[in-house]
Amino acid sequence: MSVDLADESLFLGFPAMFHTINNHSDGFDAIELASSRDLRQWNRVGNRSWFIPPSTAGSGAFDMQQLIGPSNVLVVGDELFMYYTCLKYRGHMPPLEHDRLDTDAGAICLATLRRDGALAPD
Repeated sequence: MSVDLADESLFLGFPAMFHTINNHSDGFDAIELASSRDLRQWNRVGNRSWFIPPSTAGSGAFDMQQLIGPSNVLVVGDELFMYYTCLKYRGHMPPLEHDRLDTDAGAICLATLRRDGALAPD
């Protein structure tokens, strides 16, 4: 996706990076940020720190396990809107009582930044 920041073309990428826990058989995803000016050479932004981190395990939030990065950035006034997918589970969903699946297992979330790159106010 491309975003026109300060009248210069900049392409943004949102790689979802898997992080293992325990015995490396389970883990979680966190979204990092990458940028390019030509779509050939990419730079990881922020020293590979998490751009959209998962919520704390056991919090019950949607974004505890699997995050799927935005497919586009919307410019809304002086802010950038990035919709992303988040899931409470990775792989198989555990059945709830009476062998029903959790119908509240995922959501579409919104991350925002000011156009100058600073965090937007809540």
